Amino acid sequence: KTRLIQILNDTRLILSLARHFDYGIAVVGSFEVVPDNLKLFNRGVSYSAFPEPRTSIGPSIIEIEFRKAQKLLDQFMNLSEIDQGKVRIALKRLNDVKIDSDWANKNINLRICIENLFCIGENGIARTISERAILYTNFSKRRARKVYGFLSNAVHSGKPAKHTNITEREITEQVQITILKYLQEGKYPEWPITPQASDGRFKSWLRKLIEKHLRNALKFIPFPR
Repeated sequence: KTRLIQILNDTRLILSLARHFDYGIAVVGSFEVVPDNLKLFNRGVSYSAFPEPRTSIGPSIIEIEFRKAQKLLDQFMNLSEIDQGKVRIALKRLNDVKIDSDWANKNINLRICIENLFCIGENGIARTISERAILYTNFSKRRARKVYGFLSNAVHSGKPAKHTNITEREITEQVQITILKYLQEGKYPEWPITPQASDGRFKSWLRKLIEKHLRNALKFIPFPR
């Protein structure tokens, strides 16, 4: 059951990726089948209309999008299990951007996408993103840094940022293009360790080494009783 639900959800998100970057796939209702062994709750199914944020319904899915989605789904299934998990996060957030009318949510979800695609668990996020995004988007290093700052305003203030020449729509397009390139390449890029990340790990290692030697040295220091 769990595997079937995952396949269905992956298919929906991949189909969203196959569409124009303005249109996603909204879920209009959901239900949960209660297992037979839970007798107390086994009285049918629960149902919730509009379980996700959504805008007005976009144009109908056309045949060419179905064919494109099939190819993308094949590429997705060929990814490693770890990369599939990463892509799922980006796809879910990208689809939410497409179907959500709340501009603050769009900014927050786009920032998650950007960090997922270009910088996972590293220090110096803005600089790292600016150096890597230029390889998969049409952003320059300077513009990529500005885009990340633009999105960060929503995270810190809860309000959408305003900029004369940066829009959520442009960022959405570049996020979608990046995911498509990752699928085509068959994996997430193996990014080199950034100087910031390297420095951080070295400092952590050095601190632990010093603490270890201090603890060992204290064992041999006689203290008055």
